[in-house]
Amino acid sequence: MPISWDKRSVALAAAAILALAVFLWMRFTPEAAPLLDRLPRRDATVGQVDVAALRAAGFAPGGNTGALREPEYEDFIRRSGFNWENDLDRLTWSFTATAKYFLAEGRFDWRKLDAFVKAEGGECREGFCTVRGSQPGREISFFPIGSGVMALAVSADRYAADQLRQEQPAEPGHPLSKPPAAPLWVHFSKFSLHNGEPESPGLRGFARILRETEEALLLLEPKDGAFVLRLDARCESPQKAQALAGDLTKLTELLNRMLKMEKAAPGEADFASVLANGRFDAEQNLLHGNWPITKAFLTSLISEQ
Repeated sequence: MPISWDKRSVALAAAAILALAVFLWMRFTPEAAPLLDRLPRRDATVGQVDVAALRAAGFAPGGNTGALREPEYEDFIRRSGFNWENDLDRLTWSFTATAKYFLAEGRFDWRKLDAFVKAEGGECREGFCTVRGSQPGREISFFPIGSGVMALAVSADRYAADQLRQEQPAEPGHPLSKPPAAPLWVHFSKFSLHNGEPESPGLRGFARILRETEEALLLLEPKDGAFVLRLDARCESPQKAQALAGDLTKLTELLNRMLKMEKAAPGEADFASVLANGRFDAEQNLLHGNWPITKAFLTSLISEQ
């Protein structure tokens, strides 16, 4: 199952961080680490986002915003009683080669969810539910961890969510042995970097360079009255980190030359304006990157969803 760095995921992540940075930067709860320990982290892309903060900041679509919805989505909301725009507070996820795992915190009407599954031809036994997904070979399984947390998996394995019953703490020294100190973050293992492919052509050059790292952490945070997307990537040696910082700098310079030749001055809401302002350096075997992010850019991403 190839990992896709799709634009919708980037938009959700960016908007959530903006909301948290402005309104709830210090809003962390002690349950984050135990939930993270239930997810597989080896050879996976793992992340977490605080949707409640996104909603509080007014970035969530839906309600009276005029956002279009598919009839199937409306039907799911009506019959299942769950609407992520209002009911989801925080989402922690892990994408592996065989499954996508989620731990969703919020408000769930378990009776309606049970009825919805059965109406779709699935089944629920002792709280564990399975139902066919929208595509062949995609099975959805889920169960409650208490009343306010849902463990869910999408996989060819009909019972994949069962793997989330037990905690599986990270090995000592693993970057995710504790949640990163940010309300929105995504960690890429070496496996996921090698097997992922960004949908946006503009990101592929950067992705090819990051494939040469051992692992990478991306998070968005406030800085000097604005916002910055920060990259921390571990390399096999200080020499490698230095070389990759140089490669990313050259790629950014090339992008700026192309924009100048085309006499294209991207607005602050354009994706090219973010990539063109990247800055990179190395510290021992760590590769660091920073991309300034504007509110206009985040707002434009959300408006397109």
